[in-house]
Amino acid sequence: MKTKILTILTVFLLVLTIAFCLPVFSSAESETINSITYNFTVTNGAITTVAFSAQSSSYKDFNASVDVEGNGDYSVTIDNINADALNNLGSLDATSALLTVTTILVNDTYLFEVNAALQSGSTTYNSIGNIWAASGKADVLYTGESLDGLSTATITGGKSIKLEVEESSQTETDATTTNEEDSTEATQETTAEPTTEASSEATTENADISIIANLVFSDADNTPSCVYDPVSVEITGNGVYTLSYDGTNASNGKRYSIDGVTVFCVDLVDAYENYPDIDVKLVSITVDGVEVSFDADKILYGDFEKNGNLRIEIYSEYGASKGDSAIRLLDIYAEEALTVSFSVTGLSEDATEASLTDEPATEVTTDEQTGESDEPTTDDTEEPVTESNDKLLGDVNFDGKITTADVGLANSHAKGIKLLSDEQFEVADMNDDGKVTTADVGIINAYAKGIKK
Repeated sequence: MKTKILTILTVFLLVLTIAFCLPVFSSAESETINSITYNFTVTNGAITTVAFSAQSSSYKDFNASVDVEGNGDYSVTIDNINADALNNLGSLDATSALLTVTTILVNDTYLFEVNAALQSGSTTYNSIGNIWAASGKADVLYTGESLDGLSTATITGGKSIKLEVEESSQTETDATTTNEEDSTEATQETTAEPTTEASSEATTENADISIIANLVFSDADNTPSCVYDPVSVEITGNGVYTLSYDGTNASNGKRYSIDGVTVFCVDLVDAYENYPDIDVKLVSITVDGVEVSFDADKILYGDFEKNGNLRIEIYSEYGASKGDSAIRLLDIYAEEALTVSFSVTGLSEDATEASLTDEPATEVTTDEQTGESDEPTTDDTEEPVTESNDKLLGDVNFDGKITTADVGLANSHAKGIKLLSDEQFEVADMNDDGKVTTADVGIINAYAKGIKK
């Protein structure tokens, strides 16, 4: 009898031991790091240039810089990283500035509170995380969430720095409700009368089709480039669309000859996620009006950056097309303009043709059989609404433009981390409901990313 009892106890203890020793598997998945936006505040700086540098685990460096004119809020984005792991999440290089990185936005989707004070010229205190210092050795460096509140994200450290993403267990409705409840303490009273607003999120049902297509191009030495200021056209239905780039750099307004290719893609923003039946095909490439041949079987289509965008990848030094190009890179030489046309099918609206040069105006031509006018139409949602005092809605730091720096400020208020001033609150309340919540953050982000214009 004693032997039997001892046997039962032994088995029971063994089961408990196994249960406690088994590893806990997380549903979080690693995601490629494609871009990092650093939102920072300069508190003691003269006119200078602030540069940030990130490094992949294969020791490839990525850099971006921004001119700083005194104290204030700024942002700078490093694009085209495309790394599964990093050695360095971000180091500072500034000639004379004391600054604090308030937030970082990874892949234009995941926002992390950082609040790291950095100073240039220091090997220890000029990085928000690298594997050679204590700032990068922790198992968890930063935690955050997606701008829509539907995913949680973690930046992990140790031997390498990675991005881990986990879908929230809440439904979208629950998540929205929770975010609004969590932001109650950050709510300020306003005198605005309640108004009825249309939904700020586009849907594929009972709504006009609106997809922004961006030409993302950079020549062999990245001058000229429209990667950071892409030429765009609005897709409103099935048809053939054209994008043309004349080699003007937005950073300095100068125009250059196009010689070779580093990146040559067309991105249809959120089309992969919102329009599952859409089908696109590259139709033609021309340089200075002369058509360039390409291998249609080697053109790549898909959501390669896992951000909901549908990409037409003609060539990219950072993508799969590098090893098997659809074009001869030497054919891409233009003094006047590089033009690409593509067809869109699978949308529910009637066929429409549209074209866009790098001029701000967009001309939309309808099918002759429809009998509709060739006059451009104006969408009421194209421009951010301005207040009566001429303040731009969404421009939370009042620098005359809507960027990820404004996204970070609005998000800090929505989370109750740092409240906005009364003037900032007025322009951050995008849906005019008397509160600044993650719903407003999402709308500001849409303007900052160019989804809304």
